[in-house]
Amino acid sequence: MNILIAVVLAMILAQLIKTVINRVQTKKLDWSMLIQDGGMPSSHSAVVSALSMSVFFEEGKITVLFVVVIVFSLIVINDAYKARRTVGLEAHIVNEIAAKEKLTFTKLNERQGHTPLQVLMGAVLGIVITLLIYSL
Repeated sequence: MNILIAVVLAMILAQLIKTVINRVQTKKLDWSMLIQDGGMPSSHSAVVSALSMSVFFEEGKITVLFVVVIVFSLIVINDAYKARRTVGLEAHIVNEIAAKEKLTFTKLNERQGHTPLQVLMGAVLGIVITLLIYSL
């Protein structure tokens, strides 16, 4: 049960933090931030870090399951940083070209992927939440 609590709490807190940070930056409360990709911190990193730490605590040592979860987590984090970040940067360029050329175009979502700091903060958040859950 602690695994589920840690993972869900990591996801919820990461999304709430994103919403608060966006509120401070834009001076507007945008509830859609609760389900948006991208931003600080990475909820993907928070979730997989919480999952990895939880499995380690449940197993009590490095096991095959823990190694599988770590590999899965690294794939998710790599995707959040590299692949999805590239998609966001490309969306920005396409949006700029469409605006410059005055094209009728549905603006692409540029909030994809994460910076290294966003990924790191998400991972730290997931680890801290898991440490707190398992220390109770």
